[in-house]
Amino acid sequence: PDPLSYIAGLVETGTVLLYGYERPILPGVDLDRPLPNQDYQHLVFWSQPPSPLHGHWLIAHSQPRQVHLLLQPVPVLDWEAVLELLLTTLTQPRATCNLLGLGQQYWLSPQCLLEGLHELRWALHHVSGPGWGTTHGQLAAWYQGQLPLYAPSARQGPPVRTLFRP
Repeated sequence: PDPLSYIAGLVETGTVLLYGYERPILPGVDLDRPLPNQDYQHLVFWSQPPSPLHGHWLIAHSQPRQVHLLLQPVPVLDWEAVLELLLTTLTQPRATCNLLGLGQQYWLSPQCLLEGLHELRWALHHVSGPGWGTTHGQLAAWYQGQLPLYAPSARQGPPVRTLFRP
């Protein structure tokens, strides 16, 4: 079935939380963030999240019984556009650098944003881990489902079903 029919079938079996780049708005489906006290049967990633960290947060807060990766396409900004985005954001009066927020707004991993900050020579100290996502060079592979949602050494979450690989 197509992705919309697939999600409609899931709605018939339980509660669904849908998250992803340009995801559709569908009846009977919660969007983007889990609602308090909602028991989710399914978490559907329309596309890969900007990083595993984003995905793991959604899984931890929605506690679904099943995760579904639909792997719809996500455009990847070229490196110059990432650097321009950071310059524009950080040169605003009272600018802050919320890596998760920027990542979600522009669909970039925190690791990619950190690479940009280092290239721009912004002084910062950070500690990153595997959940921070991929480098800019690996974003296309991440969004195509070629990199795992769970790191091999990480504690596994609910089962993941991958569908509609582009």
